[in-house]
Amino acid sequence: MADSMIRVPSEVRDRLAELAKDRGSSIGAIVGEYARSTPTEQEMAAKAAEARQILYELSGYRASEEEERASLAELERRIQSLR
Repeated sequence: MADSMIRVPSEVRDRLAELAKDRGSSIGAIVGEYARSTPTEQEMAAKAAEARQILYELSGYRASEEEERASLAELERRIQSLR
């Protein structure tokens, strides 16, 4: 696999170097792990659709768009209350 250069501010590079040192790893390994483990918006939407389908198949329940919006708003409210 060919290596590539990524331009980042020096503060980001220094932080990545610190994280890599703490983990006994390299900056490239940390960036690679982040890229592999962070889903795209499209991937998250596909997982959400899959979860809704499984919920429907198991329970027969299908939330309306309004119910989904309300659930997301409540989840966000609860997350904010923990911060």
